[in-house]
Amino acid sequence: MQNPRFACILFFSTLSIIIGLCNGWLFNRTLDTPHHHRSITVAAIAFGNVGNVPLVYVYSLCSDESSMFWNALGEACRETGVAYTSLDMMVATLLQFSLASWLLNPESPFNNSQRKKHASSFDLMGGVKGVEEGEGEGLLIVQDSKQQQQQQQRHEDIELIPVHHMLISKYSNGAAAATAATISPPNNNNNRSIDWYSLFPLPTQASVAGIIIGCIAPAKSFFTHTLHPVFQTLTVLGDAAVPLSVPLLGAVIYRGPGKSGLSYKTMAGVIVVRLVLQPALMTGLVMGMLKSGLLPELDAMAVLTMLLANAVPTAINMTTFVVLYNHGVHEMSAMLFWEYMCALMTLPAWMWLFLRIIGEGG
Repeated sequence: MQNPRFACILFFSTLSIIIGLCNGWLFNRTLDTPHHHRSITVAAIAFGNVGNVPLVYVYSLCSDESSMFWNALGEACRETGVAYTSLDMMVATLLQFSLASWLLNPESPFNNSQRKKHASSFDLMGGVKGVEEGEGEGLLIVQDSKQQQQQQQRHEDIELIPVHHMLISKYSNGAAAATAATISPPNNNNNRSIDWYSLFPLPTQASVAGIIIGCIAPAKSFFTHTLHPVFQTLTVLGDAAVPLSVPLLGAVIYRGPGKSGLSYKTMAGVIVVRLVLQPALMTGLVMGMLKSGLLPELDAMAVLTMLLANAVPTAINMTTFVVLYNHGVHEMSAMLFWEYMCALMTLPAWMWLFLRIIGEGG
């Protein structure tokens, strides 16, 4: 009977990220965000912290025997809430370590196209300005830009080393040293093989393996009964994830926003879209489908899981990717800092609204 609930959570987790990507694209188009910041703003809007923050609420709500969640689920409240949150985390892990990683990679086709568009518009503006001022240098600027683009194209034809194969260390003087772990020989063939490790790194593989094992009864029984000591040890380690997430969050934002190239308008816009617009859209969509009967009957914890995942700030994993690629580190750090500061006000407000909606619906 839980399969429809799991399917709904998986569907809305995926849909939330898709809508977040669309909101990020519309945000960049509306505010005309600088091209080198667009991938950072899209990732910050689309990918929320669906693991650490919801788990804290699950443990808190399921510890109160007078809550509606305990009344609906009983002693299985915590186990069920963790299971629902784990599904959200699985979807987030799959898409963060594939789509978000690709989006934040400065050498990805998305960022390369943004740079080319920016260079083309800049060169065209420079050429037109030179002609209008009668300097006689406009055509020269356009010609030079074409030569630079041709040189850049020849450079891009060379087989590049994947960034995740590189060890990047940042020194105090701002210089970066990159040491290649593996170097692939140049390949002149246009049909390049797919880098499956980039699409399915170890965290993604572990999530998929866990879901597969959990869905196969004999395999699940083998881990929970035959390997019970190992399973119990992993369970204890997993329970420690909630208190450990608090120091982890503090380690990310304790230095403050620092210096970044983001304008105040862009910063405020990302906060409003991520913490206000995104949860408003998804709450209306979820409750509308529930009221219209398009969704099966769901328990209170399942509804809360689908709603809460949209109101949380940006995932901390985004800082991991920008540090890995050495791209937009200060900008992402600043956005995370201000988002989590503002979430101190927006998250309790949304939580109050969610509890009212679920209480009236129940």
